[in-house]
Amino acid sequence: MSLCADVGHVVPGRKVDDYGSLLLRYSNDARGSMWVTNAAAGAEHGLSFRIFGETGGLEWNQEEPNRLVHRTRDGFEEIVTRRKRSARERKREAGDPRGDRTPGRLS
Repeated sequence: MSLCADVGHVVPGRKVDDYGSLLLRYSNDARGSMWVTNAAAGAEHGLSFRIFGETGGLEWNQEEPNRLVHRTRDGFEEIVTRRKRSARERKREAGDPRGDRTPGRLS
């Protein structure tokens, strides 16, 4: 693995490093980047991952830990969650117009 890093402080006068960025190259030639900071004004949390590969990508955010977004190369997006969806929600997500109707109702 190869690594290139930049570390320093963003806040003037701060005595400790509060910022770091990395460029990564793995042994299989995959590449990645990462940045971390303790100086992002207004951000309470912000741990997130975006991982992309040959056929699509995944995105996860600490502020919504039960939600994972899967995007395919052809532009389709699937949200994976631990919450069980009702049949009505599944139909609506699939584009079935009957998903908006109450079963047994004619209107």
